[in-house]
Amino acid sequence: MAGGMNYSLNLQIGQGAYGNVYRASEVRSGRFVALKRVGFDKCIPESIHFMAREIKILRRLDHPNIVKLEGLVLSRFSRSLYLVFEYMEHDLARLLSRPNIKFNESQIKCLMQQLFLGLDHCHSRGVIHRDIKGSNLLVDGNGVLKVADFGLATFINPRQRRPLTNHVVTLWYRPPELLLGSTDYGNTVDLWSVGCVFAEMIFGEPIFQGRTEVEQLYEIFRLCGSPSDEYWRTCKLPWAAIFKSQQPYEHRLTQTFKFLPQRNLNLLNMLLSVDPTRRGTARAALASEYFLTKPYACDPSSISNTEEDFKHHEMERRYGHEQYKNACKHEKRWESTWIVMYDYERRIGAGKAHGYGSFSGFQEMDEDQNLAAPLRGTSTATNLHIKALLQQNSQEVTFYNDVVVPLYELTETWMVGNDKDW
Repeated sequence: MAGGMNYSLNLQIGQGAYGNVYRASEVRSGRFVALKRVGFDKCIPESIHFMAREIKILRRLDHPNIVKLEGLVLSRFSRSLYLVFEYMEHDLARLLSRPNIKFNESQIKCLMQQLFLGLDHCHSRGVIHRDIKGSNLLVDGNGVLKVADFGLATFINPRQRRPLTNHVVTLWYRPPELLLGSTDYGNTVDLWSVGCVFAEMIFGEPIFQGRTEVEQLYEIFRLCGSPSDEYWRTCKLPWAAIFKSQQPYEHRLTQTFKFLPQRNLNLLNMLLSVDPTRRGTARAALASEYFLTKPYACDPSSISNTEEDFKHHEMERRYGHEQYKNACKHEKRWESTWIVMYDYERRIGAGKAHGYGSFSGFQEMDEDQNLAAPLRGTSTATNLHIKALLQQNSQEVTFYNDVVVPLYELTETWMVGNDKDW
């Protein structure tokens, strides 16, 4: 079918901020993609908001170290919307968890350099990721690292400050200012998380493993030291009075990592500063002595050389031996699930030339013809959100049987005036 793509779902490979992530393959080419699913039968409106915001953010970003959004799939059969991403074979968390993999300093520099490049692109375009961690840093078979999962990301405008939620960032990678209740923060929350990832690559495991927010905060203070008296006076954080200790903790990070070269320690100390104003920027980190001295960052391809036969070992580790065998059996059965997709760069109405129908905006059409009709089993509120999501200001969108894919200018109407941070 000209202009369309047939996909078969293979197996679940992860879970994002608001939905499961699956590996799928293009039926014609066999090329793998990743599909992030949002189900409309049980989902809450906030999930639609997260998905819409992630799409809008990803369309603003274009960088080799940021995962690429390739399109959108709307499936009547599963009452779901799928975001289509390029497929990445590994993620950093799983690579670090494998006992036979130990990155050397050149490889760590290469990964950190790619991470800073991706983050600098985000920050220069007014985007904070807010969930940097190993499992959201994908690595392909060529050793290229890409920042992924922008489900918790948000836009910031320094000229128009607004309160931001502090219920973001996975606990072990969450900076102290968020644990202290800050709603006025910026790019430096990502830099703290990068510091945690950096230390994890060096040390072999997460360095802060608190079970609660309180425990996490004291884990941070015990290693990085308590904030200065000046910081406590000027920070105006909601929970500062509760957590300010009568006996301040001393800074122990340098002593703990004394085996590191000084240039490595300098970067780590900067990123893991309890005062966010001292963390610098991603661009400043790229220009630091750490990257300008030997051993230099290696070529990404040398990272992929540490990994052999990863696919089956990784799947077996995740699912267990029996589950892995069952997943392989189910893969053939799942290939009967076909999804039709239009590339999001395809112009609206172009399908007419191939005999497809079209409709303007959102119309009440027979569900057998068009998924834009209300989905059975969904609430009125959810259908209204789907309607808002698909509305295209009366521009035409193409459809084919069960699928409508109006990704062109998707969410521009949906996001207007909706500046609440979730």
